[in-house]
Amino acid sequence: MKCTRIQNNSKTLIDQILSSSKSPKIYSGTVISDISDHFFTFVKPYCAHVKSKEKTTSVRQFSPANLNNFKMALGGTDWSSVLNATNVESAYDEFWSTYIALYELTFPKKNSSL
Repeated sequence: MKCTRIQNNSKTLIDQILSSSKSPKIYSGTVISDISDHFFTFVKPYCAHVKSKEKTTSVRQFSPANLNNFKMALGGTDWSSVLNATNVESAYDEFWSTYIALYELTFPKKNSSL
């Protein structure tokens, strides 16, 4: 054990951690720092490694071909519903629903393993 408080020439062990863990192994220690005259104590119960499931993430392919297809789709879209909208909110909503539909179609999410 290490002292957990140092002041001038005095060193004491006054900070304790109590645990009711039934773990066969417990790691503990003292982090020495000059933030305070008390050092930090910690306890880490033993944890058996459990194999984790394979992680996947969704990715989009922004290839030059897909980008070109997206530009073509945007250029070929009838935007009259956006231009004829009576207020900004409805114009934006109409624009966004059209834009995001083309985006999702052109750049679909594909699952990828990490």
